[in-house]
Amino acid sequence: MKKNKSIIFLSFLFFSISLYGQVHFHSAEEAADFALNNSITYTYERANSLLAVKMANYSIESFLPTFSVSWADNKNINFNSVDSSNKTLSLSMRQSLFDGGKNKLSYDMQKSTSLYNYNVYLQSEKNFRSDIIFQYYNCITSLKMLEIKRELESLAQEQLNILKMEFEMGKVLENDYLEYIISFKKIQNEKKQYEREYRAVLRKFKIALSLEPNAEIILGGEVFIDPYEDFVLEDYFNYLWNRFKVVSPEYQQLNLNLQYAIQQYKYAKAAFIPEISLQADLNFSGTEYPLTSPSYNIKLFLSFSNFPLFPITIDGGLGMDSKGRLVSAKNNSSVSLSPNPNYLNTLTNQRISVMQQKENRKQSENSYYDSLFDSISQFDDYNNNLIIYNDTIKIQEKRLLISQEQMNSGMMKRIDYLEELTDLARQKIELIQSQNNLLVVERSLEIMLDIPFGELQNVCKESCKN
Repeated sequence: MKKNKSIIFLSFLFFSISLYGQVHFHSAEEAADFALNNSITYTYERANSLLAVKMANYSIESFLPTFSVSWADNKNINFNSVDSSNKTLSLSMRQSLFDGGKNKLSYDMQKSTSLYNYNVYLQSEKNFRSDIIFQYYNCITSLKMLEIKRELESLAQEQLNILKMEFEMGKVLENDYLEYIISFKKIQNEKKQYEREYRAVLRKFKIALSLEPNAEIILGGEVFIDPYEDFVLEDYFNYLWNRFKVVSPEYQQLNLNLQYAIQQYKYAKAAFIPEISLQADLNFSGTEYPLTSPSYNIKLFLSFSNFPLFPITIDGGLGMDSKGRLVSAKNNSSVSLSPNPNYLNTLTNQRISVMQQKENRKQSENSYYDSLFDSISQFDDYNNNLIIYNDTIKIQEKRLLISQEQMNSGMMKRIDYLEELTDLARQKIELIQSQNNLLVVERSLEIMLDIPFGELQNVCKESCKN
């Protein structure tokens, strides 16, 4: 049902774009869905990664029997006797019974690699969605900061109008009036800079959505969050670290590489384990069609192909006629004189590879540990900054009311009041930037830990109940 709603929503968006050149997103998640569903690159990558998983699951050729069919029609011309002919139809099947685990190891690695690549794709998809959400936030943030600057300009303009009247009436000095104009011009210039920045991030956002530059975008929904009161993410570090080790494709690949190196080492040591296969033949022969003289052969092959000194192949078989009577018994053996003087060196190399993978796993684990801890510390720092900015702005707003009364009573210059207005606007902009920083690090952690967007706090608190 949710998928159908998404299709209806996207169809409505395309219809709106084609008719009016206007796109209305009610939330950042809607924008991310729109971008992902219309990305040709991710459409192909998704199809390829899913196909790779399917192909790996069906890569069972080495476990299946092989079949062969041969036909022969031979004629002999005899000058002094009647010509003779012989026709033969042969059906053969060969099945591997045991190979020391080589085929199983290869099959498992193909499946694991394809699944890892698919998980990496899913993570890249989440990163793409996160980038779209981040740009959505940037647009909202830039617009909010622009609105603050516009409001500051409007308030400053009101005070400038009053100051101009007072100057013309001779109530204020020209120097104070000119100083105020200089500060006001600076505010106007900063507002224009914020307007340019807003147009830039909006244009970048349209490109990310594959929209036309002149398309009108309406961004809805409240994206800013209140600070998390009485919530310290570092308190849940052990839980988050254990969760990371379970859900992270990169971390799982470390274990996979180590297990693969261990299996390769075990396989290299198993040089004396034979490869066993069975072959069954069914032959029809005769001088005329239909061929009515069947015979049967069964062979068992033992191959010591990994033997380091003298690879040996042994096979034995039984032959039966059409009446099931044993008519032949064959035993063959062959030895290839191709000694492998590097056998011990190969074992040493495989053992070193296992130790290297263990060390790589340890170092990578420490690196992931530090990275997760740094992200969690950033989250707590940004959240704490958000609390401080909120409290500071409340205090500044109270102080501004007092300053306004002092200004109206003549106890404060308007330029000093303008400085307080400017300082309050700066604090509000820093508050918005801190909110944006908190959202960015929160989304990064949710991607890293495979947590639905916006559910980091709930998942952490829920873990304490389990």
